[in-house]
Amino acid sequence: MARAKNDNLVNEFDRVCHCCQRRIHFERNKTVDDVVFFEGLFYHEKCFKESAGFHRKCGGCSKDIVIEDAEQDDILVFKNKYWHEECFKKKYSNKPIYMENIPEYKEDAYVKIVGVFNGRKKDITKIGEYRKSAIREVNKIFDEKLVNDYIRKQYDIQTVPWDSIKALYNGEYGVKIPANHLYDMFVRKQSYLDKVNAQNIAKGKDITGVSRVKYDLKVLYNKYDSYLKFLEKQKILEAEAQSDNKTDEKLILTTAPQPKTTVTKNNSDDSLDDLLKDIFG
Repeated sequence: MARAKNDNLVNEFDRVCHCCQRRIHFERNKTVDDVVFFEGLFYHEKCFKESAGFHRKCGGCSKDIVIEDAEQDDILVFKNKYWHEECFKKKYSNKPIYMENIPEYKEDAYVKIVGVFNGRKKDITKIGEYRKSAIREVNKIFDEKLVNDYIRKQYDIQTVPWDSIKALYNGEYGVKIPANHLYDMFVRKQSYLDKVNAQNIAKGKDITGVSRVKYDLKVLYNKYDSYLKFLEKQKILEAEAQSDNKTDEKLILTTAPQPKTTVTKNNSDDSLDDLLKDIFG
């Protein structure tokens, strides 16, 4: 993944635009604007469009029409030629039927432009997907940082066993564990991991430092299926709680104002505590 190598670096999360080589600055919990992620590389959206765009000669002025977006509204196609809208109007202002058909000519241009982009590797019609990819990638960068910082502090080590961690991210053991899940599992299960370590010490297995991190990663991997079930049941509980709240609000709106006690089906806090114990270990 491209990292910034110039003097404009502000923090370790900065990246460089693959096109212009200028810095792209990221901050945790800040909106990722005007950035796309394509084939493992970050781009300013404007730079990406420029690199993926194409040129056509205007049928009127013969100058280049720079096409960087299928939604450009000032381009039309007439008699298999691209035109600037203003050039077309200037040329055919005395042809009312042509003027009336401008929306149709613009639609023809749109179809042609989309066809060109769809046939290219960098498909600008998928720019929305590339924006979402950038958001996912930035979140992953910060989540991986959280994991690494947690491990360094919790296990009192300087260098994390990146190969072992990356193996979980990449699914080398069969299932991919995203960084945000791994971090959450560490936080939720640290007391459990400490108990397992204490049992190992009692048995004469004193596993410390990086070796213990690798051991605990294996323990968490074996717990991942239970963790996913826990998350799913947590979603169900949250949905039930929201449903109960909506029912309560409806009752309040449809009955005369009076003191009342709402009895809900589930105590979500107690239920979540039970789930943590019974489902997730």
